[in-house]
Formats: sequence, structure tokens, C-alpha cells
Amino acid sequence: MTAKSPYISPKDWTLEQVQTKLQDLIAHVERLNDDLWDNDLKGLINVHGIFSPELARAALEKEVFRPSEIYYHAPEDVRDGLIAKLLETEDSRTATNLMCCLAMQGDDKALETLYELEHHPRPWREKLYVDSSVYAQCGGWTFDKTRKR
Repeated sequence: MTAKSPYISPKDWTLEQVQTKLQDLIAHVERLNDDLWDNDLKGLINVHGIFSPELARAALEKEVFRPSEIYYHAPEDVRDGLIAKLLETEDSRTATNLMCCLAMQGDDKALETLYELEHHPRPWREKLYVDSSVYAQCGGWTFDKTRKR
């Protein structure tokens, strides 16, 4: 029987440990499908404030859309990939997750997409409890009648 490594609090991680954990998560991002708030991800985001473009790209490639915080301020290429997947999907659950991801990305194009979906809904909208503007609120945005944030 092998001994488990002792638990090290994320606040005590060295810079090398932070980088190792980030690289491991990028390489195995699909594990978030089974464990949305993986301890390494929690430590990287909540304690170290790390939002990695590489992690967002890996998650998009593997179609990991939860937790949406992975996509916080993701680069434009990731945003465009999220928008493309959202406009292609026919599944309301996937649409819900993608709208949260876009809200976390939060740039003008992402928010314009959510605004347009509110006014030109897709068929999956019927299965959602709320309009896309509510998803924009996940990223801290609201829309008024003049389309201002």
C-alpha cells in the first residue's frame, strides 16, 4: 500500500506547485465533467486568481463547459468557439452551460450574442426557465431597454 501525500493547502502552494497543478489540469481538463469543483481548480481560481487561456482552450476543445468560471475573460478565439457551439447546439442543457461560459468571458461580442438570443431565441429556449439576459447576470451584466450594460 502506498502512502498518500500529505494535504497542502492551496494558500501554501509554491509557484512551482501552482504551475504543476495548472499543467495537470490542462492535460486532464475532462476530469471536471465528474468533479465540477476539483480542488486544484478551486485553489487556482479562488486562492491564486489564475484564469488560464490555455485551460479555457483545453476545456473548449474537450467540450467541458462547467464550471463556467474556467472561461472568465477567456481570449477571443475561445469566445468565438463558445459562440459557434452555442449557435449550433439543439440541446437546452448545453445551451445553458454555454451561455454561462459566455457571460464569464464577458466581452462585448459575448454579451451581444446573449442579447441577440434574447430577442431572437433558438428552439431550445422553450425548455429554459429564464431568458438569456439572466445568464448574462452570471458574469455581472444586465441589459436595459437601450441595450446598455
